Amino acid sequence: MRATIEKITPEMAREWLLRNTDNRPLTKSVVSVIVEALTSGSWQLNGATIKIAANGRVLDGQHRLSAIAQSGVTADSLVVYGVDDDAFTTIDIGKRRTGGDTLGAFGVQNATIVAAALGVVYAYHTGRISTYSYKRPPNAVLLSMYKRYGEIEDSIQWAHPMRRVAKTASMAVGMHHLFSQADAFEADRFISDLTSGAMMEPNDPVLRLRDQLMQEKLVRKLTIPSGYLIWLYAKAWNLRRKGRSVRHLRIRLIGPKAEAFPGIDGVPADPTLRGIR
Repeated sequence: MRATIEKITPEMAREWLLRNTDNRPLTKSVVSVIVEALTSGSWQLNGATIKIAANGRVLDGQHRLSAIAQSGVTADSLVVYGVDDDAFTTIDIGKRRTGGDTLGAFGVQNATIVAAALGVVYAYHTGRISTYSYKRPPNAVLLSMYKRYGEIEDSIQWAHPMRRVAKTASMAVGMHHLFSQADAFEADRFISDLTSGAMMEPNDPVLRLRDQLMQEKLVRKLTIPSGYLIWLYAKAWNLRRKGRSVRHLRIRLIGPKAEAFPGIDGVPADPTLRGIR
C-alpha cells in the first residue's frame, strides 16, 4: 500500500466516483455536512483516508468525494492506494464521533449537553429550523462555536432542574443562552418559572409551555418534534415580554393564519455564523 496527501479537485472527485462500485448507499445528509464544512472553510486534513483498491475501485471516501464534486472546492486528503479489495467489509465498523465526543476531547466539561445546546444556537442563528427538526452543526464548526459562545456554560446550571420537567434538558440550556443575549435576568426568570411552575398566572405563556413539556415527559409515546419545540420556547418568550397571556400555546402551521418562525425578541440572528471557522 502507498499513502499520500493529495489535493483533490472537483474534477478528480467526479472521475474517482465513476469507480465507486458496490459501495453502501450515499447518505445525502452526510454529504451536506461535508459540503458545508468545505464551503465555510472549516474542513481540515484530519488523517481520515480515501481508500483505493489495487484495481482502482473506491473502497472508502465516497461521501467526501461527492461533497468535493458538489461544492466545487478543492480539498487536501490523505489517500491510500493499493488496499486489498477484500478489506472493504472491515471499513467503517467503528463508532462515529459525536459532537460531545469532539468537545470532550478538548477538555470541555458537560460536553454532551454543551454540544446539544450549541446545536440549538446554531439552528437559530442560521435559520435552519423546520417544524419537525433543526440542523445541527458539523463537528468542526461546533468547536469553533464553543470558542465563540463559551459563555453558554453559564446556562448549564439549568440542565439538572429542567430534567424534572422535560425530556431534553439541553434544549432549555440552548434557549436560555439565546434569551440571555436579550435580558439575562428575564432569561433566568423564564427557566426558573419553567422548572418550578410556581407563582405564575394561570395563562402565563411559560406555564402553558411547561404543561406541554410535562405532558411529553409523562406520556412515553408522545414526542414534540425538536424544531416545533424551539418555536414554542421562542413564542412563549415573545408573549411574556409583551405581557400577553394565552389559554393554549401552539403554532398555527396551516391556513390563512399560518405562522412563520417568530424569532426571539431582542436576539437578532447572527448572519456571520455560516462562515464561522
